[in-house]
Amino acid sequence: MFRSRIKCGMCLRKMEGAARREDTIYYRCNSRTLEPGSATALARPPQIYLREDLVTPAVNRWIASLFDPMHRDETVTRHLEADDSVERDLTRIEQLPDRVVAAKVAM
Repeated sequence: MFRSRIKCGMCLRKMEGAARREDTIYYRCNSRTLEPGSATALARPPQIYLREDLVTPAVNRWIASLFDPMHRDETVTRHLEADDSVERDLTRIEQLPDRVVAAKVAM
């Protein structure tokens, strides 16, 4: 669920998902990939685990709060402001004549 989205609080590297039992997903930060003897490696335990099922309810509550009546308008506005697909489409349309000319030259 959170693949590539959770970072270790100690070394700021992405944590990797790992199934530790049939039904439990953990995210781990593995210190084996740190440089041996580095300050970061020495200041932390060998493995750091975070259970997904303990994090998910808090994340779900936060997402739900973004769409509650009090925050819905702001959330929609922010999503619309972040959507740059229209600008990308206009740029592609503007580039079409040049691409057609380049294709004709290449033929």
